[in-house]
Amino acid sequence: MDASKDELIDLETELQVSKDFREEYSWVNEALLIEEIFESSNKNWEKVAKRMRLGKEEVQEQFEKLQQLHQLVALSNGQKFHADFVGNNSAFRELAIHVRGKSPQEALSVRNVYFLGTLAGTNYRDLRHLRRSDAADFVREEFTNDLFLNSLLEKNAKDEYGETADLLDDVLGEQNPSATTDLSPVLSFLATQKPEQVAELPSGEKVVVEQLLSSVKSAVDAAAKEASERVKDAKAVVAPIKKLDLALENISRAGAALPKARTHSDWDEAEFETKITELRNAISRLENI
Repeated sequence: MDASKDELIDLETELQVSKDFREEYSWVNEALLIEEIFESSNKNWEKVAKRMRLGKEEVQEQFEKLQQLHQLVALSNGQKFHADFVGNNSAFRELAIHVRGKSPQEALSVRNVYFLGTLAGTNYRDLRHLRRSDAADFVREEFTNDLFLNSLLEKNAKDEYGETADLLDDVLGEQNPSATTDLSPVLSFLATQKPEQVAELPSGEKVVVEQLLSSVKSAVDAAAKEASERVKDAKAVVAPIKKLDLALENISRAGAALPKARTHSDWDEAEFETKITELRNAISRLENI
């Protein structure tokens, strides 16, 4: 008698979770199996975790990563496959975690940037700096500095690549131009191209897609660096105030501890006065900087 679907899933799961076979499974294979078990078990995460011999949070994370990957594969219109992104485990993990609970606008902005970076080969450690609501703004700014990429950002890009723009709407939902900052047409176009193809841009130039992807990588890398520098600058601006807040907190604690400390026979009042003098001098130097 033929095995039932559940029995086949159980057999595949047993093979997948066994020590001898697990190493042959990529995160994509595992996530696809988790999705299949999830659907066949009436969307019961406890059952999925038990059958996979994993923690509940771990199987849910794998599932979320896969949902992001599904979207990128769907955008490619058959040009990309799930297996093409086995090496992008960390990028999809960090993307899935970041978009949890975020506004649709921020989720879309970060997702577009992550998808573009993944297609172009940007390192996930660099993409981390673009996990912010204005991620697309940083990338778009860099695109404007590149002749070919800027051409894709022009208004007529939506008309030139209307079918792929419509595909993006189908996959990600109705687009908000202010949220995507015009990155959606670029993403939807590049996702459907093979690197060796020659693309004709709205401006009329013809360019090999691989060259476009190289330009995208350079732009995303530069955007990530700029975003990182902005964060460092922002931290530098507030650093003096934060350190003063900490100093004030420590002074308050010292004041609270002082009465009890003075009751001990080994208390050194002279050392205390020395520290007070040093503190006053430090404040004077600070005021004169």
